[in-house]
Amino acid sequence: MSQKNEKRIHILSPNEVRELYERPVFNQADREDYFSLDAHMQEIVAGLEKLETRLYFILLVGYFRAKPVIPKFTLDDVAGDTEYIRKTYFPEEHIVLGQMAKSTRSKLVGKMLETLGFTRLSKAHQTHLIARMKDVATICTDPRYIFDEGLAFLGQQRIALPGYTSLQNLVTEALVGEQQRIEAVLSQQMSETTQHKLNKILTTKGALNNLSVYKGSARDFSPSELDRELETHQTIKDIYPELKSLISSLGLSQGNMAYYASIVRHTSVYKVRRYPHWQGLLYLACYLYFRYRETNDKLVTSFCYLVRKYREASKAHAQQKVGEELEAVREKLKFAGNILHYFVDENVSDNLTFGEVRKQAFSLVSKEELGAISKHLNKSDFDLAGYRWEYIDKQSRKVANTLRKLFIAIDVECDANQVILSEQLEHSRTELAEKRKLTTFNQSFIKKSERPYLVVDGELHAKRFEFYLYYRISKHLDSGKAYITESEKNKRLEDDLIPVRDWENNKESIIAKTGLHRLLTPVTQTLDELEGLLNERMTQVGETIANDNNDFVKLQPRSNQLAWTLANRRWRDDIDNPIYSQIKHMGIIEIMNYVNRKTGFLDAFEGISTRKRNTKAEEDDLIACIFGNGTNYGLHRIAAISDRSVGVLRGVNDAFVRPETISAANDLISNGIASLPVFKHYTINESAPFGSIDGQKYACRINTFKARYSDKYFRKGKGVSAMTLVSNHVPINTAVISPNEYEGHFAFDLLYNNSSDIQPKSLATDTHGINNVNFAILDMFGYQFSPRYARFKRG
Repeated sequence: MSQKNEKRIHILSPNEVRELYERPVFNQADREDYFSLDAHMQEIVAGLEKLETRLYFILLVGYFRAKPVIPKFTLDDVAGDTEYIRKTYFPEEHIVLGQMAKSTRSKLVGKMLETLGFTRLSKAHQTHLIARMKDVATICTDPRYIFDEGLAFLGQQRIALPGYTSLQNLVTEALVGEQQRIEAVLSQQMSETTQHKLNKILTTKGALNNLSVYKGSARDFSPSELDRELETHQTIKDIYPELKSLISSLGLSQGNMAYYASIVRHTSVYKVRRYPHWQGLLYLACYLYFRYRETNDKLVTSFCYLVRKYREASKAHAQQKVGEELEAVREKLKFAGNILHYFVDENVSDNLTFGEVRKQAFSLVSKEELGAISKHLNKSDFDLAGYRWEYIDKQSRKVANTLRKLFIAIDVECDANQVILSEQLEHSRTELAEKRKLTTFNQSFIKKSERPYLVVDGELHAKRFEFYLYYRISKHLDSGKAYITESEKNKRLEDDLIPVRDWENNKESIIAKTGLHRLLTPVTQTLDELEGLLNERMTQVGETIANDNNDFVKLQPRSNQLAWTLANRRWRDDIDNPIYSQIKHMGIIEIMNYVNRKTGFLDAFEGISTRKRNTKAEEDDLIACIFGNGTNYGLHRIAAISDRSVGVLRGVNDAFVRPETISAANDLISNGIASLPVFKHYTINESAPFGSIDGQKYACRINTFKARYSDKYFRKGKGVSAMTLVSNHVPINTAVISPNEYEGHFAFDLLYNNSSDIQPKSLATDTHGINNVNFAILDMFGYQFSPRYARFKRG
């Protein structure tokens, strides 16, 4: 949040201010474009008496067309442009240069604005502009964002750009107004109990650190790590409902909330305590709001992981038992002949009781082994399910110590049609929390195939039923039939959408605010149009193949089947292109320094601070941290092989290297690449630039919650997946996810939240990036979704 107007707020750098307000400099092509006059404009110019006023008026029009700023200049300052206008429109006249009166210049400016349909910023306009800025401040408190939205408002209303200091004051006023609004809501609605609890978290030594992501967050699925996460969850749970209500009353956007939360996440407790009272409580409230939802996500992930782990272990145990039984059968099968020989042995008396015969048989083969041989000879399958449940019986104590705590903590909800499961969840959570055992069992949701193992001799097996309940919840969470409302990853899709009633009542205003004009067309009409276009394209492709005009798909005459080939020029082109021999060999650090000189990407690594904006790290330290993290060496190894101390590198890494600053630095590099003349030659389709998203797997040195085992990618280690949006070979946005997460859930976020100058309009993914929601939402936002299918299902 901004401080009150003790001095003007910093928004633009001096270079950016000059670029925005400086008079444009034209070349010959620019002069022909901006100084062109239509018949109406020529008539206005002809109405001016002196040649100097005519020239000045045309200059004002040309400069304003290029940039909606009223420039200050004399004819001497722009002699080249003046001479071009004279030769073009007044070749027979000669200029007598002199000082123009202020009143004359003011009249010419007014006439220019009137002619172009613009006005100056009036008091009425300023009232509307500040109202707009205050509205934007509830979405994002970044001064640059508010400034840009102010420029957009001025352009929409056709208002000439006022001075930079005037806009600075307006942005400051909007931020101060937002701060006062927030303080008023908090002081009126936050209860004394919640204030006391938040102040206690701030003032108690170690309390906030124990709740933080670094100390209070689970790094893996071990019992000790999960206990820390459960403790954090329980601490925040008591005040979370009021925090949620307060944040709803404040009307904060997700972006503002995330920014306020990041201040607590990345600054010391000492600095948080020094903020003004309500400001510090706001930052802490937003942080705890996100932290609680994060703990819910981690607990749900842990619950599903452990259920799957027990399930897989039970299957492995069952397979092992079957293998052992088969080995025993093969070993003891040779004794089966001796047992059968008893029935034909003449030396065995008919008066011998069958019990004595069984005793002799059991002396050769045990009762259990004989039963297994009998099943094998009768071709009866081994009871794999029974062995699985036997394993669960043996692990029942571990299940109670791990899964039970997680089940009680997370607030699982079910769809409206899952009435039976919902009631069982409510009863089970209460009974396990109070009595530590289940007493209410609803057998109607038990599958028929599992019933013989859960209901034994007419009685329900309580421990097996408990695990079966956890298993069913896990499956429902994966399928979306069960959900966690106070969560980011496990909530319903409906929780991210506006209420249906709001949409029906305010449809036009919502579409106007969002700019999603695609939604004006009824969905049935949109689908019909897309289906018609698809059929048309398929017909065209079919005709092209049938007429033998497709170079890659050919119809085989004998088999009447299609043969698909791709042109492969890999070995036809010369690999050693001569241009590579002209490039100077440089080290990676030299390249990073060169790129920084060209783009200034190291300036994007700013420290978290709402009071100072001049905090800056040493460039060598930043490069060492970026290189160490990027190459997976780590800071200790970099410090050992360089002249940087590990303490300094740790401090720089913690204060400056964050996902937000890395993204900003990457944007500067991407924008620098996009400004190169060669960049346009890589564009596949200029009207709809092409982009693609895929995940790349990386092994982890440090154990994190997102790291997972994968034999395919990491052998015996753990790793993560980096989902990256690439356009013209430039990685422009990325997100780190677990290797087992579905990539299609992140496609739209990566594309929509791309803040670089490279803006793809067509998106490709592999089969793992496809779902029905992506087709709809990308079309609504004006993107073309072009997934690459590995194979099609037969119709």
